This record gives sequence, structure tokens and C-alpha cells, in this order.
Amino acid sequence: MKQKRSLLAFYLAWFQRTPMWMIAAMRRHNTTFKTKRRGARQCIERDLGTWNITRFKGAMPYNSNCHRFMKTKLLILTFALFGAFTAQANFINLTPGGWHYIDHQNNPSPALLQLLDEEGHDFISYFDTATPSGWVSQFGVLNGGTNFFTDLINSGPLSSSVVSWDFLGTPYAMRFVDVFGFNSGDPWEAVYLVTGFTQFNSNGDLPITINGHVIITGINFYGTTPNNVVPEGGSTFALMGLGLLVIVFVRSKSKLKPTT
Repeated sequence: MKQKRSLLAFYLAWFQRTPMWMIAAMRRHNTTFKTKRRGARQCIERDLGTWNITRFKGAMPYNSNCHRFMKTKLLILTFALFGAFTAQANFINLTPGGWHYIDHQNNPSPALLQLLDEEGHDFISYFDTATPSGWVSQFGVLNGGTNFFTDLINSGPLSSSVVSWDFLGTPYAMRFVDVFGFNSGDPWEAVYLVTGFTQFNSNGDLPITINGHVIITGINFYGTTPNNVVPEGGSTFALMGLGLLVIVFVRSKSKLKPTT
């Protein structure tokens, strides 16, 4: 009888220790995956709390809050990566290899004609010009070094440079970057077109060059202001874009609802 009691006491003690072991494991697991963001921590703690109940049932219960949180994080990451790639795609060199005026009988490039046409129709405005000695800041509607920048300022001779801008929270946007320089006295030029969301934020530095060899002597910046004329069809495209965003939002909300 004494031996049976000892064996029974051993099993009771073992079963009593088991919940503590499981709790300790869950606490270690929770500590490992702690995060500063409250939403993620709540999701992890909620899953840990249901793990002991559902591990033998073969499935975790659907949790719309956690599902929504994780989907939001994935969307943010996707848009961040998308923005990094599209910044390059929306900054287009309209004159690959540079425009050598001597080779074209001193005629301007079609890209420059497009720029001048948009400026002539008051679709865009001249912002400012950057030179190695500083910003001109005399004839444009904006001064460089505030919302748009370049490493050409106070630099030595450069055949390649970078530009950047951030107009978020302002009524301005970038449209053209006109790069010009001279090689053995011959004028060269390169015109870059800015489209998409990159017009408002370059998302970091964007590289510019004429042909990789011609020394850059100046960079002209052109963009839109509240006083410019909106091209016909611009509002239509804006409304179409807004409509597409609404459709995507509604569809994503409907997919978040669990099926019964």
C-alpha cells in the first residue's frame, strides 16, 4: 500500500508540474517574440493564450483583428518596396546618351520642346537652377535647397550627380529636371521627366547624368504650382485613380470578414 501511495504521489506531482512547464514555455515563447508595437504584441499573446486550448483540435480560431493587422503590415511593406522601384521607373531620361547640339544643327531636342511647350501653356513653372557655385534663386518661383536638392552645389567638376525632393504637404510637384553642360566647348543636354507619385517625393536620391562624361554645369528644375493650369484630362485621371482606390479598399474590407 505504501508503494502504491508513493507511485500515486509521483504521478500527481508530475501532473501538477506539467501546467507550470507549459506556462513557462509559453512565457519564454512570448518573451522571444515581443515587439514594441502594441498590435503585434496583442496578436502574439492572444495566439499563445489559445495555443493550450486548440493544439489538440488541429486548428486555430479565426481572429479578424490579427488577420487585419498582419495584412496591413504586409501592405505597408509591399508599398515601401513598390515605391523604391517605381521611383526609378517614374524618373525617365528622355534623351538617353545626351543631346549633342552640334550633331543636331543646334536644334533643341524633342524632350526640351515638350518642356518648353508645357511651360508655354502654363502647365509647369520654372523653379530654380543649381550650379557648382550655388543656387541661382533669382528667376524661379521656388528657391532650391528647401524642398529640392542636388549634390552639384559647392562641388568640383561632376559628370554625374544626384537630385532629390520632398513636396509632401505642399502644393508643389516636380515635373522636369533639365541637365546641361559642355564638353570641349560643345553644348550638351539631358532632360528627365518625372511622373507618378515620384513628382511629390523622390524617395531618396535619383542619379542624373548627360552621357557619363560631359561635365555638368547646371541643373534646371521645373514643376507644378497652385497657379499653373491643370491640363485637360488631368482631373479625369485623378478621379479614375480615386475610384480604383475605393474599389480596392472595399474589396479588401470584404475579404477580411470570416466566412461562416
